Amino acid sequence: MITIIDIQPRNITCAEPINGTHFIAATQGEGEPTSLGITIDGFAPDFKVFPEDWYLLSDPDPDATMASFADYGDDMNVTLNTGEQHVIRFFAHAAERSCTWQVALEYAANGSHQTVILQPGGEHAFTVAALLPIEQYGTVVLPFTYCDDYMGRAVSGERAATILDAVATGSGPTNCT
Repeated sequence: MITIIDIQPRNITCAEPINGTHFIAATQGEGEPTSLGITIDGFAPDFKVFPEDWYLLSDPDPDATMASFADYGDDMNVTLNTGEQHVIRFFAHAAERSCTWQVALEYAANGSHQTVILQPGGEHAFTVAALLPIEQYGTVVLPFTYCDDYMGRAVSGERAATILDAVATGSGPTNCT
């Protein structure tokens, strides 16, 4: 049995924003995840716990939205029995810059505290860039749920803006070709 005690960003390095590929992706995994968000280039960045209905919020300002959420803290520990899994969904936002970082996950197991550093691809850190207007991206990867043929697509930023407008107006999945 382990108990996750704390989750903190570590080794944050920021530079000017980039306009590479923008991914719009759904969370993978089973069960109701714990959703944590962070403004990585903010003052003293720390993870905030998103409520289950966070996606229904209409506030277009991620900084203001995250400021209203509770900090991840001691009263939010996750305890897992042997073989049990729990999805933790991370949402990272950069207000003005591009940043790389790692996630330090502190846990208790067998009476001792340990820390593991989470990072994708071995030695690589997580990376996030400030959002640019969607049409400025060379490529936008859309999830299958946005397209009427239920196939994910990589489209130009200009085409993605049109598709996102159609989805946002409530017309549901649209032609993504």
